[in-house]
Amino acid sequence: MLAKGRFALKSVQAFSVLLILLACTPPETVVVPPESVSEAPTQSAQSQNQPTADASLALKPGQSATFNGSAKLHYIRVINDSRCPPDVQCVWAGEVTIELMLESGKENQTFTIKDNSKAVNVLDYSIALIWIDRKHLIQVKLKKR
Repeated sequence: MLAKGRFALKSVQAFSVLLILLACTPPETVVVPPESVSEAPTQSAQSQNQPTADASLALKPGQSATFNGSAKLHYIRVINDSRCPPDVQCVWAGEVTIELMLESGKENQTFTIKDNSKAVNVLDYSIALIWIDRKHLIQVKLKKR
């Protein structure tokens, strides 16, 4: 009877060590490198970020880019970032919500989008958040509807 108890105790200890090792293993991270974006938006940097009707665009908070020559997308701010910190395994990955504003012609509309949501329809465009990195650099896909 005593031998069975020692075997069970060693099995529990081995299982506990395995769980601890697995918990310490950092999750795999995939980072998509952004297009070149200057530290501060300048007129020349903004004129370089002029995608056509269907395009992807990288922006930092506070930056804007002209789209189709007449529309302008502004990255206003990060509203919420509850993502799991790097090198930590979490039960829930969390999410990011950002605020953008689209100007098109004489109209403008402010809207929010989450990293796990589908494209949103704003004015005459469909806008999808493709990715957001830890420094809140985003890539959005813009498509004329």
